[in-house]
Amino acid sequence: MENGLTQKEAEKRLGQYGANEISRKRKVTDLNLLIDQFKSPLIYVLVAAMGVTGLILKDWEDTVMIGAAVSFNTILGFFQERKANRSLEALASVLTPEAVVKRDGEWTKLPASQVVPGDVARLELGRKIPADGVVIHDGSLIVDESVLTGESVGVTKKVEEPVYMGTTVAAGIGEMLVDQTGQKTKFGEIAASLQITAKEQTPLQKQLNRFAKTMALVVLVISLLVIGIGLAVGDSFTELFPVAVALAVAAIPEGLAVSLTVILVIGMQRILKRKALVRKMLAAETLGGVTVICADKTGTVTFGKMRVVKALTVDEPMLRKAAAWCNDMRDPLEVAMMDWSQTKPSSNRLDEIPFDPKHKYIATLHPGLLFVSGAPEKLLEFCPQAQAQQLKNQFITEAKKAHRLVGFAYKKFSGKKVGREDVKDLTWLGTLVYEDPVRPGVAEVIKKFKAAGIKVKMITGDYKETAEAVAKKVGIAKSDVYSRVTPDQKLDIVQKLQAEGEVVAMTGDGVNDAPALKKADIGIVVNEASDVSKETADMVLLNNDFEVILEAIRGGRIIQDNLQKVILYLLADSFGEIAVVVLSLIALVPLPVTGTMILWINLISDGFPSLALTVEEEETGIMSRRPRRLRHLLNQEMVLLIALITLASGLTAFGAFLFYHQQIGYGLVHARTVAFALLGLNSLVYVWSVRSLSKPIWRSRWWQNPWLVGAVVLGLGLQLIGIYSPLGQRLLNTVSLNPGEWLTVILGSLVMLTVVEGVKWGYNKKT
Repeated sequence: MENGLTQKEAEKRLGQYGANEISRKRKVTDLNLLIDQFKSPLIYVLVAAMGVTGLILKDWEDTVMIGAAVSFNTILGFFQERKANRSLEALASVLTPEAVVKRDGEWTKLPASQVVPGDVARLELGRKIPADGVVIHDGSLIVDESVLTGESVGVTKKVEEPVYMGTTVAAGIGEMLVDQTGQKTKFGEIAASLQITAKEQTPLQKQLNRFAKTMALVVLVISLLVIGIGLAVGDSFTELFPVAVALAVAAIPEGLAVSLTVILVIGMQRILKRKALVRKMLAAETLGGVTVICADKTGTVTFGKMRVVKALTVDEPMLRKAAAWCNDMRDPLEVAMMDWSQTKPSSNRLDEIPFDPKHKYIATLHPGLLFVSGAPEKLLEFCPQAQAQQLKNQFITEAKKAHRLVGFAYKKFSGKKVGREDVKDLTWLGTLVYEDPVRPGVAEVIKKFKAAGIKVKMITGDYKETAEAVAKKVGIAKSDVYSRVTPDQKLDIVQKLQAEGEVVAMTGDGVNDAPALKKADIGIVVNEASDVSKETADMVLLNNDFEVILEAIRGGRIIQDNLQKVILYLLADSFGEIAVVVLSLIALVPLPVTGTMILWINLISDGFPSLALTVEEEETGIMSRRPRRLRHLLNQEMVLLIALITLASGLTAFGAFLFYHQQIGYGLVHARTVAFALLGLNSLVYVWSVRSLSKPIWRSRWWQNPWLVGAVVLGLGLQLIGIYSPLGQRLLNTVSLNPGEWLTVILGSLVMLTVVEGVKWGYNKKT
């Protein structure tokens, strides 16, 4: 226990006992994913429709097309969800729990999975206990065992008392001797008895499901009306039933949920490349709507690497002793304090009062001496007041230079234990003055935040003068600085901002930041943060550079844009096909398109281009616009666009059908082919307009997304196959079109483009 295990012995035991890991839930297998694709009411309807169409109506062409629709959506959903799951598993492995153990007489930080029985592990505030074992040293150690017991009250732990893996140090410090690891721990035994539980859906996924159910009800009503009205006007059930099924397929964009999941996962990977790990999928979208950053000064605005620049004292030898003895080496302040002291730590500490944010001091008891260090103004309350005002003026002078201060005091004390009631009648020793340099480039990043419409507020426990001096260097206004803030006050600040309608991102690193991080819309911590803070946070910065937050928000805005594009494209395309059929029923004319044609268009138009939209890169000027949050799947502009595209698509296709069938005198098959070509082509044209809702199509660089270029070319090629190939003509009941008819199709598609661009122009001019 004095020197810990040797590295050689630790490696031997790791081989003997195995890694200190809990068996994870079984991965979702490919077979499970494939079966899940069929667990949809829409798929049940399609399978039933295949049975009716093939076995009862003996319409094998439509049966093949319905089967193709089922197969296409099943295969597409399977591969996209498989990719998403694998990506999320890779992201989850980036964060590795760590432990501090004694190896070869030195404290060493290593992955918790390498802890073995016999290790001596250090227990620190906010850190998870890495394995089961017993306490061999305690400094007012309190452990939160709620993860095992459900009791929120911390449990005091003394020497020789047990501690358990997965629980968290709520107060104090200590050391433990590990006796069980991995599955042999109490936590491991509980985990082994658990069955696989269903993964909870994100709010966005729940919103999608509610939307899909509403759509399913609407489509069911429309399909029944189509059959009812069609039968009333003399159409045959044989013709109407496949159309009703096709409308169901077309109107419910079953690939929407998969597409949105892909967008979120791709967005998370983009953000990871910018050195930020998003732990929760929904947070990736929320990032795009952030309006306020509550930035912790230390480690975010500044380096967080403290160094002592001078000491203000009349008894430097005693101050150096205090700096070494009243020190747990738990944070950058204490490390810098020890470097300055050039004195060996005490080997005979009798008792201690650990530091906590409420009291703002630490006290350590040694034979005959009690040392206290902490916030200078707090320690002055325990010292004679003769020099108090002079010292306070000294603190203010240093704080205005953006320096941080730690005060020291002591008294002779003969007891063996110390309590807070003993911290009084102290003798003032002096102050260590620290400097934490501002990170280079922070001022420029602050300007970029402002250009993006995002306010930056700095929160710190430092003096007001210190905080304002740092803020001035980086361009943050005094009114946006919160100094001498406690953890409870951080929570109050977040709640107040949210009450004012702000979307708040909060940065922090300590266990006491956890409530504010959890309450914030986006909780952000650095990779070195406490385990409690990491688990509470939505995003972990793998690089402490302040600009990483800005880049993560950029990634969130890309996600928002792509979500809107896919939703708009899929819904507008789906409703256009419904409009054509409804218009024909109202006009009491034959259907302009057959069910097989609608299924073909649904496969070609919805599938590949919508999938290509999920990988769209960022739009120009994305970080020079004000933030917006997608509170609903459809905003005002999208509803207007969907309505107008639906109307334009329905009217152009229906008008072309009427013109060729009733005015020119074409046969039904020929007129339907024109309508079919127009419906298939127009969505392949206006997808280029949907790529950006903020700028006109002629300012959009189409070559930026080669996947979309390929998807449109493929869609056009398959559309031509459906019209000109013998197989396509037989399957779809189409005929070849001449150049004049294609001119009509192209002009109709350009009408669609004009509608979309006109709405975009009007909306952007208004906003």
